[in-house]
Amino acid sequence: YNISAYTEPECLIITDSDQIQVMRWGLIPSLTKSVEQVKKNDKANFYKNARAEKIFNTWPYKYLIGHKRCIIPSTGFFEWHHDSLGHTTPYFIFLKDQEIFSIAGIWDSWINPDNRRIENSFTMITTQANPLMMEIHNGGKNPFRMPLVLTQEDENKWINLDTTDHEITSLMK
Repeated sequence: YNISAYTEPECLIITDSDQIQVMRWGLIPSLTKSVEQVKKNDKANFYKNARAEKIFNTWPYKYLIGHKRCIIPSTGFFEWHHDSLGHTTPYFIFLKDQEIFSIAGIWDSWINPDNRRIENSFTMITTQANPLMMEIHNGGKNPFRMPLVLTQEDENKWINLDTTDHEITSLMK
């Protein structure tokens, strides 16, 4: 049974905290002014994904990458393949030797001005697709991309706040 974050955006997220967090997929930057802006960004799919290549110099990601990194536990993800006839086919991507794996992300906290509640949210980091994923995720607005999957060895480095920018960059492959 697979749950999609598009239909169930509340996800279990791992941060540098000693407790698993429940966060909303679709980053709400802390400087967001209104609930209306959040709805507009959601509708346009803003802040669902962050490009690894631009994360150190693009707002709001550049303010979060140094101290608000997270791990998104996953059993798999969907990518759409576009064929020459214009048809699209969803592919469920998973690791054959690992039931649960980690996708890199960053997170932020926003205070809803309407009710003063804190809402934690995250975005998934994407990178250039590997050769297999290039064949599958070959169309749409952002072709040839894939989530930044972390090895088990790199998970602790990713959420460790002492990890340097150079080390973070080396993990984004």
